[in-house]
Amino acid sequence: MTERRTHPSPEDLLQQDRYTPDEAAELLEIGIDVVRHAVFTGDLRAQVVEHDIISIDRVDVLAWWRASEAEEPLPDEDISI
Repeated sequence: MTERRTHPSPEDLLQQDRYTPDEAAELLEIGIDVVRHAVFTGDLRAQVVEHDIISIDRVDVLAWWRASEAEEPLPDEDISI
């Protein structure tokens, strides 16, 4: 009988110390290409061997996410009085 690996739940992902690019994307609810781009441009630290992203530390994922959130422009607000 072959063991089938299921997707980790968001709760399980929050308990991990390291992530694959797919897990990081799932945790942050963003596309895998966003994660890959951030790693290969140096915005997100990760363990990379040749052109393969091996793992990303949780502290690095959180630091990158916080920094990217701070850079997002605020939506224009139309405040009429």
